[in-house]
Amino acid sequence: MVPRSFAGNRLSLAIRAALLTAGLFTYLISPDDVVWRFIKTARHARALEHAAFGIAAAFLGFALLLKVRLSAHLENQSSHNPSLETAIVANLMQAIGIGSLLPLPGFLLLVGGDAAASLVAYKHPIPEGPVAERNSRQALRPSQAFRLSDALVMHSALCLAFLSMIVFSIVLIDRVADVLFGMTALVSIAANVRTFLRGNV
Repeated sequence: MVPRSFAGNRLSLAIRAALLTAGLFTYLISPDDVVWRFIKTARHARALEHAAFGIAAAFLGFALLLKVRLSAHLENQSSHNPSLETAIVANLMQAIGIGSLLPLPGFLLLVGGDAAASLVAYKHPIPEGPVAERNSRQALRPSQAFRLSDALVMHSALCLAFLSMIVFSIVLIDRVADVLFGMTALVSIAANVRTFLRGNV
């Protein structure tokens, strides 16, 4: 679990949702995604497109791995600890992977906005409340064994985005991408609503 002072607050989720929504709207001013924008005139554009989205899938996979690892090591120490820095890297990797599907303005908005939000959260963490501190101490008890299935459910949207990107990097069919990432968006919305209601990550 990522420390509540960084990623467990609702403001962080709202900011990232707003950035993604704004990034999607940049299709109105730039119809080509950032990958196609730079490779469409290349001699082997199709092969480069496969490779680029394969790399994007790797970014999402690495972000998922880091977040699952954080879930396995329920840390809640000082505000500037390795788990916080790992969470920042994971979020940036996720933003880059998802941003590859957006036009250049959307990519820059999503990645730059995520970096700025991470920097603010890193320098000005939200203090823990007594209830959160008590829950964290309980979570650190040895009797609470880590379960991979729980971590995957917690990060179900990212897991689905990773699988969707793998499929898209192979087939490169826009209609397939629309369906896959539409499903991912629905799962993400459901996960975020659940998080908002529970008040944690």
